[in-house]
Amino acid sequence: MLELSIQIGTHPFWDTLSGGDVVAARSALKHVHDTPAGDADAA
Repeated sequence: MLELSIQIGTHPFWDTLSGGDVVAARSALKHVHDTPAGDADAA
């Protein structure tokens, strides 16, 4: 789990964001499994 966390946290994707975009992206990533798979298109 620690290795996965390190890979996610150091991924180059995060360098493409700044300020509030980072916060919004991290929040979305934390809650990605809160929506059932069939409802993902509705968002």
